[in-house]
Amino acid sequence: MVTKHKKFKNYRFYDEREWRVVPYITETDNSKLWPFYDEEDYKEFKNENNGTSLLDVGVDFQYDDIHYIIVEKEDDISRTRSLVGDRIHIFTKDEVMENVIGVDHHEEMLPSPEQLDYEAAQRHIARLGKMVHEYFEKSKNKKGMGK
Repeated sequence: MVTKHKKFKNYRFYDEREWRVVPYITETDNSKLWPFYDEEDYKEFKNENNGTSLLDVGVDFQYDDIHYIIVEKEDDISRTRSLVGDRIHIFTKDEVMENVIGVDHHEEMLPSPEQLDYEAAQRHIARLGKMVHEYFEKSKNKKGMGK
């Protein structure tokens, strides 16, 4: 995964902790939601609705659907357990990162000195361009399309 500021190898997207709900168009029939918004109208709609776009459309789940909770540190486990009981498994973030996901995931890939060498990158791009040109020339000549 490449972001604006970092590059990761083996990024696990299921670690993201947000829900996105896209309602069926029929769910928007009797609500304040339009089925389609351009960017300007969407911003205006969110401003009018305290920053939310969901209104009464939400994720349908019950307390029993929760099986795991991940907390920041060990000290948070007992406090969380007092709220949710013993049925739900509670892990620390470090436990999940080390034991479930593995230590090599979410490792940032830093650029090598070669990748930071602008002139070397330009030479590489020029070589690739030359190779592509040669490939197409050979293809044209094989098919009798040259000259």
